[in-house]
Amino acid sequence: MTGCATTRPASPACRPLSAPQRPGPAAKAQVMVRQILDTVYGAGPGGLPGNDDQGTMSAWCVFSARGLYPQTPGSATMLLGTPLLPDASIDRVHGRDITIGAPDADAGHPYVDAVRVDGRTGDRSWTDASLVTRGATLALRSAEAPNSSWGTATSRLPR
Repeated sequence: MTGCATTRPASPACRPLSAPQRPGPAAKAQVMVRQILDTVYGAGPGGLPGNDDQGTMSAWCVFSARGLYPQTPGSATMLLGTPLLPDASIDRVHGRDITIGAPDADAGHPYVDAVRVDGRTGDRSWTDASLVTRGATLALRSAEAPNSSWGTATSRLPR
């Protein structure tokens, strides 16, 4: 994890937090993303950082709240994180929707413990482009503590 840069005072540009580079940082990124969502964003006048950024920080917030984030801008490969909401759906006009379920999603469970894509167990901290291009059901189990075996093997890191 490389930390947050700023685009202006108090405006995190947090792509590095969403992109694990070696075994272990996925859990660090998950808790840091949750901390940023909980402390930097809000409903008041100062609740939208980087208000002059063409929507980049709002998009980061929406994606992160769903537990997904594009690995690279314009890419359909998604990095996985811990959702804020127990369920969400992304309507794909021409095809199957993306359904995200995380029944344990709450402030006390900031870590991903397990993932299933269309019922199949996953041990990667990312999905290939098929989640976006074909739709799928993504089930995430959240936990109070990091799972040291999920998404940490060097061979299972994003490519």
